[in-house]
Amino acid sequence: KRVYQLVLFGWSDWFEGHVSDAESHWQSAVDLADGESGARSLAALIARIPLSRLDYERGRYDDVELALGGRIGVLEQACTTDLMASATYALAWSHAARGKVADAVALFDRMRLIAAERGWVRMEALAILELLRLTASARPEQADHLAKRLRAIGPSIARKAFSTRWLGA
Repeated sequence: KRVYQLVLFGWSDWFEGHVSDAESHWQSAVDLADGESGARSLAALIARIPLSRLDYERGRYDDVELALGGRIGVLEQACTTDLMASATYALAWSHAARGKVADAVALFDRMRLIAAERGWVRMEALAILELLRLTASARPEQADHLAKRLRAIGPSIARKAFSTRWLGA
C-alpha cells in the first residue's frame, strides 16, 4: 500500500512541476517495493515505470532496458492502459534511440494489436501515432494503412475523451 502511495505522491509532484521531488518519491517506492516484495514483483514494476520514463527523457536507455526489458508481457496482463502505454513508450523509443528501430516497431505494434483486441481505442491511437512517427518515411504503404485505421477509430476516441452525458445533454 505504501509503495502505491509513494508512486501517487510522485505523480502529484510531477504534475506540479517538481521533477526532483517526483523522482525522489518514485525512487523511494522502488526501494520499498524491492525490499518488501522483491525486485521482480508487480509493485516494484509499477514503481519503476515512471522512473523509466524519466530515464528515457534523460537519455539513460540502458536503465530503461534494465527496468522494463522482458517485462512488458507482465504489464499487458496486470496493469492499467496508462501504465502499459507509458512503459511501452519509454522502452520502444529507447530501442529506437539505440538504432533498434525494428524492436521499437514490434513493441508499438504489439501494443496496437492488444489495444484493438481489448477495445482500448485511446491506447490503440497512441500506438498508431508512434508507429507513424517511426515508419512514415520508410514504409509509406504501412503508414497509409495505419492512418486509415486512425481515421476509423477517431470518432470513438472523441466520444471517450469527453462525454456530455453526465450533463444531461
